[in-house]
Amino acid sequence: MSTMTVAKRLTSLSARRNLAEMPLKGQDKILLDLIVRRAARLLPSVRPIQIEMDLVAVHRVVQPLWLRELLVAPEEDFLHDITGIMQHLDRETVTLTGHFLPRYAR
Repeated sequence: MSTMTVAKRLTSLSARRNLAEMPLKGQDKILLDLIVRRAARLLPSVRPIQIEMDLVAVHRVVQPLWLRELLVAPEEDFLHDITGIMQHLDRETVTLTGHFLPRYAR
């Protein structure tokens, strides 16, 4: 890989990580907080901050989510998306692995 290609890739990864770390605002933030609360009740062994960070990363960088629909989704679908995101999110590259696609992805 050329030096230029490596530099572009590192810049791209850095930009993805920076975007993933920016907090949501407005209605998206409210919906995300409610989703995290619901997920934390259903997954008591998982820290809420981890759920929030993973959801923000996916929503901002990988694939926007239908947050309102996810919030009111049937428990099976809700858990599929939350646990799937947590299991398949590569936090280094901010990508979903294993061909995982959340059911509530736009």
